[in-house]
Amino acid sequence: MENTNNHAFAPTSEELKVLLDSYEQNKKLPTNYVRCTKTGTQVMMFGDNLKNRIEKFGSLETLLTTFICNEQMRADKKAGLVHEDQPKLNKVGTKKKELTRTEVEAIINMLKAQLAALPTEEVQSEVTDRPKHDCTATPTIAVDESQETVEVVNEEVEAEEEAEEEVID
Repeated sequence: MENTNNHAFAPTSEELKVLLDSYEQNKKLPTNYVRCTKTGTQVMMFGDNLKNRIEKFGSLETLLTTFICNEQMRADKKAGLVHEDQPKLNKVGTKKKELTRTEVEAIINMLKAQLAALPTEEVQSEVTDRPKHDCTATPTIAVDESQETVEVVNEEVEAEEEAEEEVID
């Protein structure tokens, strides 16, 4: 891909000085528009949008001298042009948020509460000390010829069921 940093519509040094002085005094630009430096298209930017763009570009001067509108960026991308002076756009959900001390403490307290709710060692040992069912045991088949039914008898399973009933009672 070809690299280009051609900014034909960037403000002149006099225009830039006026814009920077105005922003420094009023915390806003004289107009609500920033000009695309490639096409001259006016793009509305004010308030939080302007502040976020300044943050992305690093400074108001960089924004005013290198800003390229989205339409031109898409056209250039299709044409194979790369604008290294343009900040990467945030993709949805990829912006990382730093946690405040209060948020970190809240997460720690939540995790402590979850740990406290876990079973104690005594309960865990009761659960792990239970005899395990032997899946390899072959059941004994008893056929009651008078009722013409087949009954599967497994002594180990019956013993476990009786033991569980005793524990429950």
